[in-house]
Amino acid sequence: VAADAPVVVESPIYRYTFSTRGAHLSAARLLAYRSFAAGDTGAAQLLPDESEFMTYGLVVGTDTVPLADWAFAPSSDTVMVGAQGAELSWTAQRGGVGIRLVYRFAPDEYLFHVRGEITGLGSAGGLVLVGLGPGMRTVEADSSLDIRARGIVTKAAKTENLSFSSLDSGEVRVLSGPFEWVALKSKY
Repeated sequence: VAADAPVVVESPIYRYTFSTRGAHLSAARLLAYRSFAAGDTGAAQLLPDESEFMTYGLVVGTDTVPLADWAFAPSSDTVMVGAQGAELSWTAQRGGVGIRLVYRFAPDEYLFHVRGEITGLGSAGGLVLVGLGPGMRTVEADSSLDIRARGIVTKAAKTENLSFSSLDSGEVRVLSGPFEWVALKSKY
């Protein structure tokens, strides 16, 4: 696979594009929803061009290693999600550290599952960081309506929504996990 090659996963309701650099999501088109943003045509594309959504980092001891420049080998460069769903697996190796990620897709829901395994870290292990920024593209004609609906939703014992509009400018809020799942919320 060439450096930074696109990997496309498509179902009847979405077209996701991933990068082989870091195995991160670089585009998310919702095929059933039209973008109303000025200058847009066609399906709503939720991620801005230089999105860091689903970029990974690895914390080992006091070092943080961004995985954005790691070359991941995908199991396929195109995945058509059928009635039974589909998987896309990724592998990467640097020195003695190996990473395997598996993305599981369903044909009729936008949510996809990610599982992973990291080897070669030693007995101390590490921590995986998942990027959720810098945000989503505005796809509404009235961007203020779109922005007011944004937030982060977490599922631990129960589902909780933190609306970004409830935060003061520059405020940092730490959400304590562990979480069953985390999602960015938009109008969609």
